[in-house]
Amino acid sequence: MASRTKTYNGAIGVDPNLNALRNISEDFEALGKSTGVVTSVELSHATPASFVAHHPSRGSYSEIANQMIRASATDVIMGAGNPLYNDDSVKRSTVAAEHYQFVGGKETWEALEAGTLGSDADGDGDSDPWQLIQTKSDFEALQSGDAPDRVIGVPRVYTTLQYGRAGDLNATPFAVAMNNQVPSLATMARASLNVLDNNEAGFFLMIEGGAVDWAASNNDSGRMIEEAADFNQAAAAVANWVETNSSWSETLVIVTSDHEAGYLTGTPGVYDEVKNNGAGVMPTMAWNSTGHTNQLVPIFAKGPGADLFQNYAVGSDPVRGAYLDNTDIPKVIRKLLE
Repeated sequence: MASRTKTYNGAIGVDPNLNALRNISEDFEALGKSTGVVTSVELSHATPASFVAHHPSRGSYSEIANQMIRASATDVIMGAGNPLYNDDSVKRSTVAAEHYQFVGGKETWEALEAGTLGSDADGDGDSDPWQLIQTKSDFEALQSGDAPDRVIGVPRVYTTLQYGRAGDLNATPFAVAMNNQVPSLATMARASLNVLDNNEAGFFLMIEGGAVDWAASNNDSGRMIEEAADFNQAAAAVANWVETNSSWSETLVIVTSDHEAGYLTGTPGVYDEVKNNGAGVMPTMAWNSTGHTNQLVPIFAKGPGADLFQNYAVGSDPVRGAYLDNTDIPKVIRKLLE
């Protein structure tokens, strides 16, 4: 989805021969546009990494983070991975070397804190330092008003905004108190948009609700619903931004998934739909897998060029209708850039 090319499992922006694959962000940057990635999980996790970095192994978080932070032209990076805090936003008494892995190691983190680290993001030959934000209030303040041209936001939490917090994983949604020390994905989305729209030439922004996958793969129904709701609110925030600051004739928004996880159905092993039992009541639902599946996922698009996706249909499902390949999504985006 990031490069329009299929490769081996675990690759980040490289083909089977380990050659770098040009990603969508690089297409936008070549045209003088700004780019950003936002996620509810670690900032160097596979999805944000694939839109910025090039590495043979998705598990090499520190090396990937250093590419993203030290070598890319990306203007906004936001995600978890703060080495100083645990998943409940409690400050660590001891910070081990491994805790710095998602932000590129201790040296990189300390340079970010000092405000001295950054590559050339605008092509003028000069380094463009990152402005690091960490507190919930910092993210909230960045949603409006003047914004720096380059921001890396690492909330005070380690692996994910909410999914990793302590408490009963089998509880109903929101029964376990939420971590009130971190921003929502919607807040991070609005803050990112406020930075990226500094560029009158336009921008590309990828926003991931990454812990939806984690909760679904672990069959944690309540927390999956929490994560899906958080993503839906982020999507609504983006739509509101378009209608307030741009227009649907100017900005294209695509909402989709990189895969299904958990093989979710209404009842075990049956193809019936999940049943909505009304507000405040858990739906009738069953998990049939503890990993990724090849079940079709939706794609929604609104804005200029949204109609082009129909032209890339590769088949028709008897229930879902026409579908396309995930590599066709960047093909449509690239066509619109021509």
